[in-house]
Amino acid sequence: MKSTIKVAMSLLLGAVVVLWWLSRPEPQSTPALASDTAAKTVMEKASEPTTQAEEQPSIVQPFAKTPFLGLADPRWIERRRLRSEDPSYQWRTPIEFFGQVVDEKSQPVEGAVIEYSWSGTSKKYGGDGVGHKTMASDSNGLFHIHGIEGKGMTVLVSKKGYYRRSKPNGWFEYAGFWEPKFIEPDRSKPVVFHLVKRPVAEPTYHVGFRSIPKPPLWQTRIDFLAQPAEAIAGGDIVLQITRPTHPGYQNLFDWQLKIEGASGAEIIMSEDEFMLRAPDDGYQNAIAKEYKQVRGNSIETVKFYVRNKARKLYAAVTLEVTPYYPNHATKEDTACYIVSATVNPNDSPNLEYDPAKDIREMAK
Repeated sequence: MKSTIKVAMSLLLGAVVVLWWLSRPEPQSTPALASDTAAKTVMEKASEPTTQAEEQPSIVQPFAKTPFLGLADPRWIERRRLRSEDPSYQWRTPIEFFGQVVDEKSQPVEGAVIEYSWSGTSKKYGGDGVGHKTMASDSNGLFHIHGIEGKGMTVLVSKKGYYRRSKPNGWFEYAGFWEPKFIEPDRSKPVVFHLVKRPVAEPTYHVGFRSIPKPPLWQTRIDFLAQPAEAIAGGDIVLQITRPTHPGYQNLFDWQLKIEGASGAEIIMSEDEFMLRAPDDGYQNAIAKEYKQVRGNSIETVKFYVRNKARKLYAAVTLEVTPYYPNHATKEDTACYIVSATVNPNDSPNLEYDPAKDIREMAK
């Protein structure tokens, strides 16, 4: 009896399936074809290597003419070929360099000393594989280096009576087209090196100290005419931090630094590599800088000029700030300021420092 019931149920189920199949609508061939094609395209695209459009290299190459294309760059093929023929081919790369030396007013500097060193093969350039030479810039500040081989070269430019800016002095890469300092020489666009002529120094002096401000203000007052310069009242500027209490060394938090003039002093921020002369205008009574999500033990550097007409002084100040600097012995929640300044107390913006003209040293 049970077997008869099972057979009947199977036949009934089969009939239902057949009726459903016969009654279903006919599929539209075109959309199905389009869907299949789209699926195939997606599968093919997924199997393709990364293209230039999908991978945007973050490398900036200021001295290259040919854009670097990341993994899609065709120069990788040539590199593999060269390496297979000569594993040390990079140290035999021809080096040519076009440069120009100018001053802070973009005028050519004649007679600048060009020191250059390059990393070549040991056999050609001696035991260490490094060559060294010097030359001088011509009347147009131009110089041309050629006739050597190597992976890269270091160029340093200097002249007596001038300060040398930190950039672009340094390494230039010739073999590694993927490196940030990769260079493709261009006679029409020489690499420009900036020198800054040193002004005739006036009598000045240095101020330098470390201050550990405490809560709730984390504040330090500076008097550039006093010894010591850290003051209780008056002075020229006030440094103040606003931040959470006990934020921790490694925790990320927001904080603010405020630099405020006192006794008539004014401030202007600076990005000068060499703070030789204070500006004539643009000063403010107070300046605030915001720092977002930084660690408590970070060190932030701020450079600014101070002018106090009432006290007849100018100062060039470099300030290093650590926002969280706890005293482990006393468990106090503190910060740290490191102040370094050149002060001219003669109502002159000339802030070039000459140890032989240090007012305080000469007074000893």
